Amino acid sequence: MTTKTNLPVARILIHRKRSHLGLISALAFAVASCGSVMVSLAADVTSTWNAGSGDWGVAANWNPNSFFPKNGSHGFTFDAILNNGGTINLDQNIAIQKFTLTSGTLTGSKDLTTNELLTWTAGTMSGSGMTNANGGMSLNSSGVNLFLDTRTLNNAAGQTATWTNTTGSGGDIRFVNGAIFNNNGTFLAQSDQGIFSNGGGGGTFNNAGTFTRNNNSTTLTIGGQIIFNNTGTVNVQTGTLALQGGDSGNTTGAFNVSSGATLNLQSNFTFAAGSSFAGAGTVNFNSGTSDLNGSSYNVSAINVAGGTANFNTNASVVGINLTSGTLAGTGMLNASGLVTWSGGTMSGTGVTNANGGMSLVDGGPLGYLYLDTRTLDNAAGQTATWTTDPSNFGYSTFFQNGATLNNNGTFLVQS
Repeated sequence: MTTKTNLPVARILIHRKRSHLGLISALAFAVASCGSVMVSLAADVTSTWNAGSGDWGVAANWNPNSFFPKNGSHGFTFDAILNNGGTINLDQNIAIQKFTLTSGTLTGSKDLTTNELLTWTAGTMSGSGMTNANGGMSLNSSGVNLFLDTRTLNNAAGQTATWTNTTGSGGDIRFVNGAIFNNNGTFLAQSDQGIFSNGGGGGTFNNAGTFTRNNNSTTLTIGGQIIFNNTGTVNVQTGTLALQGGDSGNTTGAFNVSSGATLNLQSNFTFAAGSSFAGAGTVNFNSGTSDLNGSSYNVSAINVAGGTANFNTNASVVGINLTSGTLAGTGMLNASGLVTWSGGTMSGTGVTNANGGMSLVDGGPLGYLYLDTRTLDNAAGQTATWTTDPSNFGYSTFFQNGATLNNNGTFLVQS
């Protein structure tokens, strides 16, 4: 409530303190020249689960049990803690301020909504219901796994979920039985562990907000049974982000890979219209098939080493390194730096423009080099050097299905 006056502005602060007795203490300080009132509310009661297994809505399962975190209970607001290894069954939809899970299981077919921070350091979230973190999340998997079983966990738009691991050992996030994590805000992946399936069933990580890998130089792996859909933005700022489970077939978001960082694609991805790669880092196509149909793919380097990269739109990169697998597609791929080709296939109806020269090495990891249908151009003023790995003689370069190599610069035949 605001009252206009010509006198100096003063404020009244009413603060509801937390009390294990559920009592409200109000402190009011007023100045006669009051011109405005500011009200700040916190949770009135912190309730701790004291049962083994039971329903959320049973008062005796909580301490204090006279004021327990039930919707509309006594007109109070609540924080709730599960730290004794017990199991809470959500027998009704619950909305509270904070929820802390450090041991035990939250389960059930109903929803839990937190208006402030959700803290998860051990234990399991399961059941067919949803957990809505409307005030952000703190996930710390130091030495232990966090299990998301069947349940859907939502990080709200405008909120931050921070995943850390302070011990550097153990501590994955494990999806079970089709569990779903929806990130609509910011997800800070600062752990050196991974997101994997546990015991089958896999799960899905949907990023509609911003997923940022930072603060660690190691590899963060999202495992082979975890689908990763990006319709927002993924930032790989440090280390490596390895995506092993592919997508659901329609990735429309952006991937920004910073200098020194790497994005590893290790399954099937469909990068649809609107998708993009950008940055001074590296994108590796290690396995599976990636169909790139988006608006812009511009990174420092791409490595094709066992996977298939179909560039069906024009793209510009600095360097290309093809050691195995297939570089293909209908688009024009422009490399401003060196194209290194020591194994595998270039195919498709598109064009590879080597604007920074080429290094072709027969007898590399897979021996033969196959140019199938595709056009390969060595630019004017650039040098293409064709050699043979001295430890692996007897291999050749093959043209197939009307393939074309245009030399507009210098071609050194040293094979």
